[in-house]
Amino acid sequence: MLKEFVEKLEQMAQKENTQLFDIHDKKYCSSPLYEIKKQYNSPREVVLNTLESLSDIIKIELEKAHQPLFVNVQNPIKVDVFSTYHHKEDCRRDLLYSAQAELPRITLNDYLGHESFMIALRSKFVENDDVSYLLNLLSKISDENSVESDDNGISQTVKAKKGVVLVENVTVRSKVKLAPFRTFLEVEQPESEFLLRLQEGGQIGLFEADGGAWRLDAKEQIKNKLTDLLHNEIITGKVVVIA
Repeated sequence: MLKEFVEKLEQMAQKENTQLFDIHDKKYCSSPLYEIKKQYNSPREVVLNTLESLSDIIKIELEKAHQPLFVNVQNPIKVDVFSTYHHKEDCRRDLLYSAQAELPRITLNDYLGHESFMIALRSKFVENDDVSYLLNLLSKISDENSVESDDNGISQTVKAKKGVVLVENVTVRSKVKLAPFRTFLEVEQPESEFLLRLQEGGQIGLFEADGGAWRLDAKEQIKNKLTDLLHNEIITGKVVVIA
């Protein structure tokens, strides 16, 4: 086979006026030669929205894939699944599935109006003691934006009031611990600290104060959940969960 290959190269060299050289016991060709690789149709990635549906499709199609499969927790809202190399000589993997969490849009590190903030607390955060504290605090806050007029018939004095006013004297904490819906709903939402700020016009803001540590917590919880869902496949070495 090797002899036929060399003869074919020599025929091509003669046809294309290409020259072959022997230099220090090595062969060189004056024209480049490229390997024609076999066309490969890779599978199309399947996008899912829950960790359970991801584990289900892995179990059903596992035997059709190049094993082991690697389940990679990319971040708190995305998990990718890819195969191992097809062959030792071929460093090609298949990206098979991904799960992307469907979550409510939450405004953090910015200000919201009083009403919008109240609605967000009730619908986009796990109920805990600090959510109750904030709801109680906001019930004692009014957004005062009024005009008082004093007219004696000769001249008029107008006094404008604007800003956030406490209906009664209360102590406002600078930090609160909350758990917004920020990762897959199948796992426990990680709590983290937020700075609480009040601004003129009734604007209220929550600003992250944990340096993003909640992301590591969320990834670990996703990994633990997937480890439970794919327990048998992991024990047999067919699936590896990484985060």
